[in-house]
Amino acid sequence: MKNATLFFGSLLLVYLFAEVIYSALVVNQVIKRKTIYFTEAIDPNGHIHFDPKIGYRMSEVPARYGSIVSDGRLQSMGVLVGNNYGLPDKRTFLPKKPDSTVTRIAVLGDSFTASQFTERGWLDFFQDSLNSKSSQRVELFNFSVDGGGLANWYGILENVIIENRFEIDGIIYAICCEDLRRTFHYRHEFLKNEEGNQMDFRAVGVGYHDNWNNNSYPKSLQETDMWFSDGWVVMNPEEIDQIENGKWSLKKDWAPYFSIELFEYWLRITESLTTPSTAETVSFTDTAQLNVIRNMEEIHKTLNVSVLCLTLCATNEQIADAVAFSEVIGASHMDVQLPEAESPEIGDSWYIEGDGHWTMLGAEEFARHNHDTIAAWVLSVN
Repeated sequence: MKNATLFFGSLLLVYLFAEVIYSALVVNQVIKRKTIYFTEAIDPNGHIHFDPKIGYRMSEVPARYGSIVSDGRLQSMGVLVGNNYGLPDKRTFLPKKPDSTVTRIAVLGDSFTASQFTERGWLDFFQDSLNSKSSQRVELFNFSVDGGGLANWYGILENVIIENRFEIDGIIYAICCEDLRRTFHYRHEFLKNEEGNQMDFRAVGVGYHDNWNNNSYPKSLQETDMWFSDGWVVMNPEEIDQIENGKWSLKKDWAPYFSIELFEYWLRITESLTTPSTAETVSFTDTAQLNVIRNMEEIHKTLNVSVLCLTLCATNEQIADAVAFSEVIGASHMDVQLPEAESPEIGDSWYIEGDGHWTMLGAEEFARHNHDTIAAWVLSVN
């Protein structure tokens, strides 16, 4: 009995020691750091507004937007602002060509192409480089939806490009990750105490519709089902000034983080033991999803445009999805992923820590590395 008491007492002391050390490391941002996205609270009406046709539109009031590691290291900084269509392009979109000799390409992507959390995205670098090297003037319009994918692209095609009779010569789908499996994505920046705000302070809610039937999409903000993440916060200008000056870090309260980590690890183990392993089907087996793709194909024919699909970041299964998508819509496909860096230090500078999105350096390197390949297709259009 005495030996058992000694054993369990020693075990308890070891646990308490581990708990104190581990939790201290977490509280002081030595371990378990996280990447946080932040936007600035400037527009009194909010910067992101739910839209039943394309998911959401952004205010024309510019606000600082970036990412930071919770220990205070700034990773990227850009500007969240929508143009006259609430889309992530700094230019005013004019549906009609100002000059018949201009080649205009609509680019539809996700956060990697919208890239408003960096000062410049890969599309900016690529367009500037293209126009500096070619006598043929090219305009690449950024119709991307951060967080969106297939369903939102269809909404953009139908409710912006077709509805406003945009004169374009080509379409590029900048495909990343799960884009082709994403149902309709929507967002809204809720003001403090606004109905539907679960956070009790100014915060951004996000959601995905539960099916591919566009007739069932929410028609109003009240019909949406959104969640709120502590990985995206809305800050006042003074807080963002502190970030830029290197004087901000996330304040973490004391908690039994070691116990929490052990419990989460146990849940992962039990889930892996009880969940059967199934290979992901690389095809579009959902009839409603395939109808969306077919409808997009019909819009391409109506517009009489060339179409290119790029895979920016993807697993082998996701590349296969992109190839299948390209075949259905009769588009060309290119796998243009960012190459491996010459050194780990260079590679780290290309990506936002703990996140995977490109920094401005990564976006520039992607545009530089793939310039000739993509430019050849763009210049062949029209």
